[in-house]
Amino acid sequence: MNLLGIDYGTKRVGIAIGDTESRVAVPYDVLEFGSSTLASISEIVQRESIEAIVVGVPKTLHGEEGRSCELVRQFVKELKSLGVKIILEDERLTTVEVERAMKTYGKAKRGIQKDSAAAAIILQSHLDKL
Repeated sequence: MNLLGIDYGTKRVGIAIGDTESRVAVPYDVLEFGSSTLASISEIVQRESIEAIVVGVPKTLHGEEGRSCELVRQFVKELKSLGVKIILEDERLTTVEVERAMKTYGKAKRGIQKDSAAAAIILQSHLDKL
């Protein structure tokens, strides 16, 4: 089953793809958030034969949901119009993981987009649970 991972942001939306067979998630793209975001995601869903979307939910370190979670849940309501299964995945410390990985790779990190890398970590977290 092909999956799409999303790291939602009010400026950018990180996108990753993966599948349940290989259980590997990879960064795919970064979309500028705006009126065409849902249409762009719909195109990716169709082009890549996506069957489910894994969306990161930004909970606090204590597991509480704040204003950011409300925004993600509103976005998820819009995603439901695409007709694919939506899975919510805790994204705590995703940004820290991305920053750590980018420091590790040094100069090789050129071209890595933080938002799509974060989406890949969110999706990989889900795939690791399968």
